[in-house]
Amino acid sequence: MIDRTRAAFTRGRERSRGARRGQTLVLFALSLTAFVAIAGLVVDLGGAWSQSRGQQKAADVAALAGAVKEANSGLRATIMQAAIDSAVSNGYGASEVTVNIPPTTGKYAPGGSKSGPLSTNDCSTPALSPCWIEVIISRSHANSFSRVLGMNSFDVSARGVSVAGIANAVSNGVAPLMFNYKSLEKYGSTPTTFCNPNPAKCPSNSSWPTDEGDSQFAWTTYCESSLNCNVNSAEAKQIINGGNFQVEVALDMYLGPHNEGDRPSVCHALLDQYPNDGDMPVAINDDDGNLIAWWIWHLDTAGSNCEGRKGEQLSGWFVSDATATLPLTIVAGGGKATFGETIVRLVE
Repeated sequence: MIDRTRAAFTRGRERSRGARRGQTLVLFALSLTAFVAIAGLVVDLGGAWSQSRGQQKAADVAALAGAVKEANSGLRATIMQAAIDSAVSNGYGASEVTVNIPPTTGKYAPGGSKSGPLSTNDCSTPALSPCWIEVIISRSHANSFSRVLGMNSFDVSARGVSVAGIANAVSNGVAPLMFNYKSLEKYGSTPTTFCNPNPAKCPSNSSWPTDEGDSQFAWTTYCESSLNCNVNSAEAKQIINGGNFQVEVALDMYLGPHNEGDRPSVCHALLDQYPNDGDMPVAINDDDGNLIAWWIWHLDTAGSNCEGRKGEQLSGWFVSDATATLPLTIVAGGGKATFGETIVRLVE
């Protein structure tokens, strides 16, 4: 009786071990399937990410192609076609490319955080420029391993926004200087010594340069209204050094002449900031003192004199905003420029 009981117990244990081994195999198979599915998902996500990088480059290039057309007086239809043609040349079908003027989303869309009176422009006529160009490239990524999870493809989209036109703002580093547009047209890139129009120091004394007689510059400040816009020398030095001053200065801001304080000290502060010369954005005014443009001006520090017989004298010349590292820009709320430097920018 005992032997029969022991045998039955032994057979039960063996059946139990077999069942456990079977359960282990099932769990292993399920775990292996899940592991393979997750690994496959990671591989497909990596492929989609790699695809998105290529699409982003193509979207940026296409947006810039549209902006180049805009900078060359192209209107809405030709701008959009230039963007599409660029994307097609980079391997995308026209059906995969969407061009919106103005953008439908983002900071530069009407109502966006960077929007303003110009943001609704669509470049359908020359008067409705500058306009912001949005290019979206969409293409599905065909999955390989993730299909076991029911994900046959991932939607991949890339977006670029650009603008072109005459600069109406400075994004950073503005100098507290203004020049008359006639000086820019007359001297351009020719090295010239400009003097500050003050009594008995520089001909044609005025609150702003008029370019009558000797070439002139004037110290200036930029503010939101015409009230209390003058600054003292310490505040002007803050402008030069980028202290507590607006990061972005646009054409629709008031242009106020700086007639107070110790101007030679401001002059010295400017030269100290650029001991080895430097390129800086400066304001361009008309004969009535209105701010009408921005330009890049090169300061020749060694050729300048803050204590000369005629007062402060700054030597330098006007240069083009040839690279994207220079701070001339276009903003939707900065007023429309009618004179100045044409630029092309990828803004988003």
